[in-house]
Amino acid sequence: MWKTGVCSISFRKYTIQQIIDAAAAAGLDGIEWGGDVHVPAGDTAAAAAVRAATEAAGLACLSYGGYYRLGSSTPEEFDGLLACAEVLGVRDVRIWAGSKDAGELSAEEWDALVAEAKTCAAKAQEKGLVLSLECHNWTLTNDWHFARKFVEQVASPALRMYWQPNQRRDEVYDLEALRELADCVTNVHVFSWKYNAEFPANSENDKLPLAAHTEEWQKRLTVMAERLPADEDHAFILEFMHDDRIESLAETAATLNDWLIRRGLRARPVNQTEAAGLCLLPAPKRITRTGEGRLTFIADGILLADDRALYPALNAARRHHLAKLQLSLGCCVTPAVVLVKDESLAAEGYTLCVSAAENGYAQAKIGYAAPAGAFYALMTLDQLLAQDPASLPFVQIADEPDFPVRGYMLDIGRNRVPKREQLFAIVDRLASWKINHLELYMEGVPFEYPSFPEMWAGRELLTGEDILALDAYCRERFIELVPTQNNFGHMDVWLKEKYRHLAECPDGFTFHGEFLPDPRCMDPHNPGSLELVQKLADDLLPYFSSDKYNICCDETLELGQGASKAECEERGLEAVYTDFLCKVCEVASKAGRRPLIWDDIIRHDPAALARLPKDVILLDWGYAAHSPVEANLERLEGLGIEYYVCPGTGSWNSYLGFTDKFLPNIARSARLGKKHGAAGLLNTDWGDAGHLQSISSCYSGIAYGAAMAWGVEENEYIDLAAALDLHVFEDKNRRMGQFVLDAGRYQRYEGRSVGNVTQSMWLWFTREEAAAEAVDAAAFEAVPAYLDSLLPELEAADLHCADAQQVKNEFRFAVALVRSANLLGRAIKAKQAGDTALEKTLWPQVSAEAAARAMGFGRIWLARCKQSWLASSVEQFMKVKATADMRMAELKEKEN
Repeated sequence: MWKTGVCSISFRKYTIQQIIDAAAAAGLDGIEWGGDVHVPAGDTAAAAAVRAATEAAGLACLSYGGYYRLGSSTPEEFDGLLACAEVLGVRDVRIWAGSKDAGELSAEEWDALVAEAKTCAAKAQEKGLVLSLECHNWTLTNDWHFARKFVEQVASPALRMYWQPNQRRDEVYDLEALRELADCVTNVHVFSWKYNAEFPANSENDKLPLAAHTEEWQKRLTVMAERLPADEDHAFILEFMHDDRIESLAETAATLNDWLIRRGLRARPVNQTEAAGLCLLPAPKRITRTGEGRLTFIADGILLADDRALYPALNAARRHHLAKLQLSLGCCVTPAVVLVKDESLAAEGYTLCVSAAENGYAQAKIGYAAPAGAFYALMTLDQLLAQDPASLPFVQIADEPDFPVRGYMLDIGRNRVPKREQLFAIVDRLASWKINHLELYMEGVPFEYPSFPEMWAGRELLTGEDILALDAYCRERFIELVPTQNNFGHMDVWLKEKYRHLAECPDGFTFHGEFLPDPRCMDPHNPGSLELVQKLADDLLPYFSSDKYNICCDETLELGQGASKAECEERGLEAVYTDFLCKVCEVASKAGRRPLIWDDIIRHDPAALARLPKDVILLDWGYAAHSPVEANLERLEGLGIEYYVCPGTGSWNSYLGFTDKFLPNIARSARLGKKHGAAGLLNTDWGDAGHLQSISSCYSGIAYGAAMAWGVEENEYIDLAAALDLHVFEDKNRRMGQFVLDAGRYQRYEGRSVGNVTQSMWLWFTREEAAAEAVDAAAFEAVPAYLDSLLPELEAADLHCADAQQVKNEFRFAVALVRSANLLGRAIKAKQAGDTALEKTLWPQVSAEAAARAMGFGRIWLARCKQSWLASSVEQFMKVKATADMRMAELKEKEN
């Protein structure tokens, strides 16, 4: 069993009762009591009192954190330690492995410590206790090789190991240490620190929120689940809060519990919908079964409405299982569905009650206050019928959303532009999940701007006619299609050639120590910059009926390095940025649009925020597991500025999705957004590096974002795999949903994390030497093996969605991309190691794989998307082929 707890030493300045109360409120299982402050070694009276208080709160004493140190403590201290452990009722007792790193010990000192440990272990074993050494610097367990050697030499079942990350080592070492020690590990100390080779220098600044190392801990948990002794209890014990405040325990514990719940290592909370034996996406606020069994539903019966104004909504809602219903405003003896206006409900709220009509068949009675509520009720009814098209359960539902704005943003600005029918299909899915806000993100040239034909001539892009049709289609389904155009940063395509004179740094700039030759940010003082902003707005906005305009203006990376350097140094970068931002907002306002902006540049600056127009909507974005930062939301809430929280689907830079990234990111955004009064949740789906992922790998993140935007508490732990099977892939065998989520977890086997990019993506599209440094060689075998274990599930899935074959093709191709990346990584490592024989075998395979992936990528792309900028994305695969061919030529030349 996997238990969770906290070390009392994390809160030395707090009382015993304060620690107990905080641990209980945080939903932890117990406490590791420390032998320094709260339960001193030998003070059995204190131990008895602590145990009684702990158990009275429903918690367990998980272990005893002793300070007995081999080589310097006395036998009396050890006896006192064991006495307290017995009174606390624990199995595990932590002790310290000397006072020196292993490399500093002489042979004699080592042998003496082994002898002492044997004596201590024998005493502990007599009392049914287990001693555990900690992986700790300044002791002989500072390196796992020595820790393993020491445990083996003591050779007692009563001497084991705790495991924890080493603050002086990177994650590759930590994973290796965990793999090699796992079979003798009892408990795990869980914390999040920056890697610091000089630890403990400045260590107080190195503590991070636990969620900041989610990806690293997911990889560690993978090893633990596979290698920790399965027949034992293990405690995951939180040690150190990032700010040393006991108030932070609740959020930290929520992160730990969330990891274990999503891995099936702790019980998953079951919502009302699942308790009722049903699957809805999103799960409604309140749902109860009002009777046993089911009633036959007349699929071609009458849909009776009391208001002609509902007709557009009802027409749009009649899809799938409701398609045969006949609309009626008049009387009907036994209608299958009845809609009745109820002014007491929220605008988007509804009630839905299924009971027996006079003829004995199912009748669904819907209450609504506005057409949107009626539409959402019918979407729920359609999902109920998806579980059995011929019948309905006795059920009563009362529902309304948490967030007024529930959005999805699709990046069409990085080469991939969907066809009109594909956009309509996406809208249908969004509408069925009660999304009401859609943005198509534009940078580069995804649209046929009338003023700039030279920028898109000869390309198949989104037309004004496409947008008009999509806008109307969205309105019918209660979705606001919001125009989105970057206007300050992310302007590299525009600034690369014709408009380079408008750049802040026309000759390139340095970012994070790397020189980038192409400018991305406009010069805010050049009059031509605002003229370009105005022309883009004039070209784009007339096709949208929305009263909003997302002007973006994020990631102005080089601002202050070029044309505006002197002024930024004098007035501050945020002030210069805000000057131009306000001018762009004015462009939106003059066009009758309310501006939305990404807040990354000024969210930390109250003075800049205070200068913004009063109608601006801020978009607080962040895609890590620990995003958003609660302090940012508290600041925005305090200023009274309307804002949306903006998590991400995690699908970009990954091919197969990134399950361990999007689940905590979206959940945290929704929780904190609701807590601090966010007006909306906008779930973003980016297309970095040429938009290489297919829509199939994004569905899981889109669906979860929609569910959480509708209802936070009801959907955080929704059975997402089941929802995907039923409401996305229509898989009769119920395999696809779990396959998709598991395929998006291949990053757990990749070794070192590479920021917001998976290793497979990093290998394909970065410099060879940087890729070699970033990649763990063990991944080259682990990742393909993991994906191979999942492929039978993909093939066993029996999909009945409209795009069933395309979905399977996209996932097969994505798996092939990851496997090819691993092959490339092996070739790079062989070159790095000077293994020319292996290189001669691998590089021809890399060349062939790159060519195959380029060809296959085109076929996958064109099934859903316009030709647009396909060649630019394919070019990246061909660069890898060229690299492989060049290396093969070099090797052949060396032979000659």
